[in-house]
Amino acid sequence: MARDIRLSVLLVVGLAAAGELAFWPAAASQATSSRPSTSQPASTQADSTQPVRRVLLRQDFEGEKGDWGGQIITDNVPAGSTRALGATPTETHWARRASVGNRGTMRAAANTVLKFRYHMSKDIPLTIYIMDRTQKDNLRYDIKKPAVGRWTEVRLNVNRDFRRNDGSEGKLQAGDILTGISFLAGKTGTDEFDMAVDDVEVISLE
Repeated sequence: MARDIRLSVLLVVGLAAAGELAFWPAAASQATSSRPSTSQPASTQADSTQPVRRVLLRQDFEGEKGDWGGQIITDNVPAGSTRALGATPTETHWARRASVGNRGTMRAAANTVLKFRYHMSKDIPLTIYIMDRTQKDNLRYDIKKPAVGRWTEVRLNVNRDFRRNDGSEGKLQAGDILTGISFLAGKTGTDEFDMAVDDVEVISLE
């Protein structure tokens, strides 16, 4: 039997050397045909599922004059900034107020994000108003226990976190027109403190 095996091996080797026997790479062919298409990069496919980010408002107060209400400060500003917006006393209910307007149109999306940094010298609740021109009311969010004595960054989803100032459960809707932001704190004639804001942004994610 061993002699028969040796004869078979010699026969195969001989045929291969004579070019009469071919070895077809069937497995390799199947593996190649089963690879996924690379006509579109994977990163592009992943990016297509990400929301489109649009900046509706960005204010860092570094320019000489902008659409804001308050007093520009240059002392005790956050790292990376040379200027910030200090809140000023008011003659209304609020002891301090700083505001940022928008000369264009801010049209809300299904996810509208407000980002900003603030500094408070005392533990006094900070209220944020965003004027919704479509609903004809302010949208409101309260930071009841703000950080004191240090710059703090805040990120809020306006659609989810804010409510109408009239006390109803109304929320920001996609397509609403927003016109400005106010940062308010304290009670006039009672509270004395310093408040400032910087790097205010409104971003829509669609």
